[in-house]
Amino acid sequence: MAYRCLDCSNQSSKKFPAGRCPACDSYNIKSDHRGLLYEKEKPKKTMAEIFIMAVLWALLIAGIVDRYVI
Repeated sequence: MAYRCLDCSNQSSKKFPAGRCPACDSYNIKSDHRGLLYEKEKPKKTMAEIFIMAVLWALLIAGIVDRYVI
């Protein structure tokens, strides 16, 4: 979970000690579940995306070889 103090905007990935913000001693703390889930669950690349990426890399390498080697 990500925790954030609403008074001073101090952020931490761990729970604040004693339920207070260590920077300003405020109890006005919010846990952000959505931000943490977004970071962990990134969508995987599809086969079409991998194929397009491989073709583009091949074209880039072919262009470099054509320009500088031959």
